[in-house]
Amino acid sequence: MSNIYYEPQDFDLEILLSMDANICYEFNTHVLFKHKDGRLFYGADRGCSCPTPFEDFRGIQDLELVTLETLEELESRIMQVDDISIVEKKGFIDKAYEYLKNA
Repeated sequence: MSNIYYEPQDFDLEILLSMDANICYEFNTHVLFKHKDGRLFYGADRGCSCPTPFEDFRGIQDLELVTLETLEELESRIMQVDDISIVEKKGFIDKAYEYLKNA
């Protein structure tokens, strides 16, 4: 089975943005995917270094659709993420907004 993070093309996706907390022996990964039809999806996964990031994600049904209407809620949740700088989080949201505004 393909991994949505390491083989996004197998799900008709590409990674637009990715940010990961710099934590020893752990991952806290946040990704904005673009589907081939232009829709944006957000996925986040975290854990210790034993599992593979996004190994429990089976397809886009496990991701969250991102629209201009849902971006504010997503921003609120991303801003609460620990171990990622405010600058990186703000940049992630700003880039998502720019993409959606120009889509």
